[in-house]
Amino acid sequence: CPETNEWQLITPMNRKRRNHQLLAVNGFLYAIAGTENDQDESISSTVERYDPMKNIWENLPPMRNCHKQPIVVAHGKSIYVLSENGLEKFSKQLNTWINMPSNDTNLFNLVSFQNKLYSVPPKSITYSTKQILKLDSQ
Repeated sequence: CPETNEWQLITPMNRKRRNHQLLAVNGFLYAIAGTENDQDESISSTVERYDPMKNIWENLPPMRNCHKQPIVVAHGKSIYVLSENGLEKFSKQLNTWINMPSNDTNLFNLVSFQNKLYSVPPKSITYSTKQILKLDSQ
């Protein structure tokens, strides 16, 4: 298939959503959380996965918490989702979401680096800091 250097629509998601995040992991595209209703801004816990080989979106188990504009990261064999409502991970082996310790529900940012997760402590949003938090988790 020749490259056209143009944006093209793919199969629509199962749900209309905004303020969500997209993440590519192991050949799939994940649409995570956000809001699903234009009228009342209801925050979502839903997740969909796009399979480009089959050109379909499939619903995955909902998260334990609702997340608006979450931070999402692939780490090891899991997907991590962080927002003001907490930190949780999706275990592909168990096909379920698991709440994770977050020290404070207001962690800021999330990065996977050398088999560890890193985050900036919540006070850095309003105060300068030299601190970075590390979570050993797979």
